Amino acid sequence: MARLRFEIKGDPDSVSLETYSQATVQVLGILRELDPAISRRSNGTLNWYISRLHNNGTLLLEVLSKQRQMRQMAAARDVSNDVAASFLTGLDNLEHHGTSPPYLTDVGMRRVKRMVSLIHKNGAKGFVASAPDGQSVEVSEKASKTIDELLPVKTEAVGSVEGRLEAISIHGSKKFVIYHSITKKAVNCHFDQQRIMDKVLQTLGGRIVVVGEVFSNAKGEPVKVAVSDFELVEGTGRLPTVAELTGSDPDFTGGLSTEEYVRSIRRG
Repeated sequence: MARLRFEIKGDPDSVSLETYSQATVQVLGILRELDPAISRRSNGTLNWYISRLHNNGTLLLEVLSKQRQMRQMAAARDVSNDVAASFLTGLDNLEHHGTSPPYLTDVGMRRVKRMVSLIHKNGAKGFVASAPDGQSVEVSEKASKTIDELLPVKTEAVGSVEGRLEAISIHGSKKFVIYHSITKKAVNCHFDQQRIMDKVLQTLGGRIVVVGEVFSNAKGEPVKVAVSDFELVEGTGRLPTVAELTGSDPDFTGGLSTEEYVRSIRRG
């Protein structure tokens, strides 16, 4: 079980019900995206409940998590604290560090942007998320500006991205999502070959290195990959990020996969 506090700064008599409702809907949507990414269960494992509503000059909502009781989830790890911590870390990344939140896709980041867009509208002056242990993050328009920098693609090059393969989507264009091995940033990987789909289904949940055209944002973070192939990563050695391979020639490996090429360099 974990507790989170979400505070809307402003005069309670001037904050509209619509603003309060829209803000809390975005918070719930973010929590629901973090849950399956961390628990590795497609539908997540947590429900969130109102623990406390308080008016102390601002509007404060405290919520607590409870693990869903389902027979097939009897052995599921309780990820409540990890989800709560990632929620706060993600907001802190956007507000203070200018980097992508762990585990959030572009959809989740747009939820943060929609929440921030409510500031200075209908009485809301700002938002503060906090935990009982004292960790606290105040979110401002700065986070929205950061998101505007992180979402658009700025560069592209042949390269690779390593991470854990999780979600698959076949609605519209086919894609899967990997979570970067170091930053845990969600990276969309697009493909159209059936052989890639077959490999994805066999490798779901594994750590892989994806090779293809890598599209990165202004911070050099991979945003998406046009997949040419991928391989399961064995052992714990880290393969190079796209930043280390930027500008490489598609034939520079001499016919070897990126994984084989890098390992051959290490052996040499």
